[in-house]
Amino acid sequence: INIAAHELRNPIQPIIGFSELLYSKIENQEHRRLLEEVILNARRLEKLARIMLDVTRIENKSLILKKEIVETGKVVRDIIDSYNRKLGEKNAVNKGKNLEQLMIIQNGVKDLEANLDKVRITEVICNILDNAVNFSHEGKIKVVLKKEKRDGQNFLLIKVKDTGPGIDPDILAKLFTKFASKSDMGTGLGLFISKGIVEAHGGKIWAENNPKKGATFSFTLPI
Repeated sequence: INIAAHELRNPIQPIIGFSELLYSKIENQEHRRLLEEVILNARRLEKLARIMLDVTRIENKSLILKKEIVETGKVVRDIIDSYNRKLGEKNAVNKGKNLEQLMIIQNGVKDLEANLDKVRITEVICNILDNAVNFSHEGKIKVVLKKEKRDGQNFLLIKVKDTGPGIDPDILAKLFTKFASKSDMGTGLGLFISKGIVEAHGGKIWAENNPKKGATFSFTLPI
């Protein structure tokens, strides 16, 4: 997989680079539209190659983290703001269709510093929020960030509570393994990669169904 992913990435990068250069030099709108499709699909292939490389690194325990002191509250708030802008556009399109608006809210997100890989933890939160948004069609997705102390050590706890149908019992026990999904959306690798990233930080990740509706995904990171 590792070799295949590298072989896939090598031609993709010049395709994107030359396509973007060509895009900046043409004015015909139809030609631009066609070129946008080329760039969009090349970026999809680039993402797939990156996912394949991450899977290999996690399985080989060779995932490299670039840690720094991060203000986690700001990171979480910025992610929520970004998702809500997209949801706002979607809600505007659905206005007048008698659909309850979906939005993401903060529930006690505090300013807490931690030493972590900001890019990778952002990826974990986005993977979880992508699932929450895909399976929740109304109501409010709640995001919690707080500090907990266990066995004398401080941890960050991040929770995402959605309003979807909940996790299929057949999937729940193997949720964070490769391709554990009954959905036709995505690659089925996002949660597997998220688990690898969290565990590389020395943390844990888990999920459970809510008593009435939806599911909650949680992960901890040592401070």
